[in-house]
Amino acid sequence: MRFNVSYGYDVGGHLQAMNTISWLHPFFDLHEFYYATHPPLGYLLANTLLPLGITPVAAAQTVAFIASIAILLFLRGTLARLKLLKHPGAIAFLYITCNLPLQSYMMVAVNLDVIVFAWACVVLYETVRLDRMEGKRLLCIHTVLAGLFLAAGCLTKVSGFVALAIPPLYALVGRTSLLLHAKRFAVMLSVAAALVFPYYYVNYYVPEKTFFFNNTGNTAFVHEDQEAIKQRDADPKAFVQSLILPYENNEGRLLRTWHSLWRGEDRPPQSEIAERFILFYFGIMPWLVLLGLGLFVFRFQSQSPWHRFGFFLLLFSLLELLFLVTLIVQHPVPGYFLNKGIYIAPASLGFGFLLSMVMDLPNMLPERAIVLRKAMILIFVVSIFLFVVANNVVPVY
Repeated sequence: MRFNVSYGYDVGGHLQAMNTISWLHPFFDLHEFYYATHPPLGYLLANTLLPLGITPVAAAQTVAFIASIAILLFLRGTLARLKLLKHPGAIAFLYITCNLPLQSYMMVAVNLDVIVFAWACVVLYETVRLDRMEGKRLLCIHTVLAGLFLAAGCLTKVSGFVALAIPPLYALVGRTSLLLHAKRFAVMLSVAAALVFPYYYVNYYVPEKTFFFNNTGNTAFVHEDQEAIKQRDADPKAFVQSLILPYENNEGRLLRTWHSLWRGEDRPPQSEIAERFILFYFGIMPWLVLLGLGLFVFRFQSQSPWHRFGFFLLLFSLLELLFLVTLIVQHPVPGYFLNKGIYIAPASLGFGFLLSMVMDLPNMLPERAIVLRKAMILIFVVSIFLFVVANNVVPVY
């Protein structure tokens, strides 16, 4: 229904960027238009599909769809490498994460963030694969590949830099040699830097004397940002409170980020039933996440591979959240401008894991309650099935 339909945030800016560059000239005039701030890889991937005879909008949507399928396949591949595909919680995690309303939106929208998410999943897959791989030749090849995928994320959007933390975080929660992981990460980082640094240096640092330039050509936003910075500096306590509490007729900044997992930011619900789904998610999901967190803490001492992997997912999601807080602190514009959950889409890995922890409840029942165990598992499986169907049939974005 939405194929070849302008759908997403700032579609015009995205298409303008696609029209401006090519593989032979992947550089922007940073002050020409707003989306010139982003690196070029996402636009170039979409441009590659244009010879197929499809429109630029359809090309960008096709790349987003392929990236969404890649997220599913590489997350499944990661769970397979960890031998977790028979764990009920892991199966729940896979389908919940890949079918959150935000993910269903990114699959069909013109956006770069789903591509960044896909690169992060590929890096995670390669990191896990390296941890269980033998043979120097294969180790060298896949270490270099991991470095290439890290570079791809950084060349798609600045948020891709957060994925650089995946290998060291995984090493911290794993049980293998930290020195060995450090050597591999050094190679990955060197490969990524060799590709990323030249572009950022030429495109950003040479003209602007900064590697992370933004606010291009949008004087209205610059003025609004300056006023917000003055308010932040005048009352730091009120600004910190605004991260959670309502302010200036806006809901808390991070609360809005949480809500954007379950609803569209810049558009009303698509239908009355979609609005009911939104209200249902708002009511039940915080309690399920808190329940999942409690179960994780209670069961963490088991140190099972599933719980260790979940600990990594939570650490990485927390890092994504800190990245967003850093952006908000630097540019404290009111409203949802920099608070969108889509900007830290990989953080949904942590939320998906916490929601999937509910699958541990049946195992905590006494063995004699076998009938109740089976009934609970059936209810949870049916609920996840309905969740998947609903979010792809009744879109809340």
